[in-house]
Amino acid sequence: MIELVMLKVFGVVLRIPTRSIAKHPFPVTFENVIFPPDGQMKLPPMPAEPTYDLEKGEKKYKTTKRMIAKHPFPVTFENVIFPPDGQMKLPPMPAEPTYDLEKGEKKYKATKRMIEVRGVEEVHTELIHGQYGIAAVTGGFISSADFAFVQERLNKNLLDKQFAVWRVPAPWLPRTKKAQGTKLGGGKGSINKYVTPVRAHRIILEVGGFITEYEARAYLMYLCERFAFTAEFVSAAILAERKEEEKRIAEMNVNPFNWDTVIKYNMQNCRSWLSYYDVAWKGRYK
Repeated sequence: MIELVMLKVFGVVLRIPTRSIAKHPFPVTFENVIFPPDGQMKLPPMPAEPTYDLEKGEKKYKTTKRMIAKHPFPVTFENVIFPPDGQMKLPPMPAEPTYDLEKGEKKYKATKRMIEVRGVEEVHTELIHGQYGIAAVTGGFISSADFAFVQERLNKNLLDKQFAVWRVPAPWLPRTKKAQGTKLGGGKGSINKYVTPVRAHRIILEVGGFITEYEARAYLMYLCERFAFTAEFVSAAILAERKEEEKRIAEMNVNPFNWDTVIKYNMQNCRSWLSYYDVAWKGRYK
């Protein structure tokens, strides 16, 4: 319905709908306005270039973007932990382990040992030097060729007072291979190479010293693609943020049916469908 207002004008009663009556705000008074002292009411044109006083020796000069760039606050490297042995470059990894013949050690053949890359790393998951590094996202094997590639590329990029250290052992697990075109049978093939197994979240190498995060990412991001498994760039801040996020999720979780409760009370006979690895790693890793 439309509401009507009765108005009496010069003895005549008018019926006007309320929506036709404008609701104006309270009148605004401009009492405390401060006008420009020079009386300039409009924007003056801006000069295209500055003026120089030749009598004072002023003249035009050139500049570059590097001179006018807005640099962030300078980073100070006060709490850097350098390697105790003074080794700043990545040492070369031996292609195969050494054996002491006097002690009866000799080369041996082994299976693929997939158990060595299964699950999650529980020891070497933190950065000792507290700066930057490469960590494994999933398990996998690192060959001697991968070690040589990373060592060569990273040592070329390192500047003065920058260092890199390995966090994984040298290749020790043998890999066998038969010659191309060989018939089946005849036993296990000869040793072709050695590899290093790593589990998920294992720190592979660290980079530190007088280095910023931008430099570390430029050094390490493309090296992550070299490995046969998924690897990622990590820093001390990234690892700390992940821990805080996991802690916050655990504190804010209101779901009573979490993994521990379901396994503890064997809800719907779930234990018959779970392996020992599922129980130990809570279904996160295979």
